[in-house]
Amino acid sequence: MSNFTKQFAEEVPLPDGSVASSVADVDKYLKATGLALSSDYSPEYMQNIRYQNDKARREAIFAEFLYNYKRMIWK
Repeated sequence: MSNFTKQFAEEVPLPDGSVASSVADVDKYLKATGLALSSDYSPEYMQNIRYQNDKARREAIFAEFLYNYKRMIWK
């Protein structure tokens, strides 16, 4: 189990240009960007990711359907 308040000896640059000075900062960055540590890829986490991807795909398909339906009606 890791200690979330532990400060790093040196600041760690993150891919978005910010820096992390503790494990809590890294965890906050991972949550904000929707990423996870490799040890966190549990079946529940992967199921949640699949659900989010499916939901986004369904929303995109429905938006395209509405767009085409409105085009058909108003022409």
